[in-house]
Amino acid sequence: MAKANDRSEFPADEPIEQTEHEFADWETRTHVMVEALREEGIIYTEELRAGIDALPSELQASLSYYETWSASVEGLLVSKSIMSKEEIDSKVREMDERWGVAG
Repeated sequence: MAKANDRSEFPADEPIEQTEHEFADWETRTHVMVEALREEGIIYTEELRAGIDALPSELQASLSYYETWSASVEGLLVSKSIMSKEEIDSKVREMDERWGVAG
């Protein structure tokens, strides 16, 4: 079965969108968070990719690029006992309230 990083195995009738676009705030924050976790040696690129590859294929297909990063980071933080799922969920709710995101 193809992995998320091997998109050539996924059937597609349309060309890949390659135009530049503006990132949503949460996408930028996700990217910065991953880079900070890498800088601190908390996660590694290979782990991030493995976490994405471990997602069920149906879930991978339904998530955006940065949503897969977010799901992988959550799994890594939980598996490394850095944060619990409950702590992550609580922080997400806190940020949603602070930034006015409907949830």
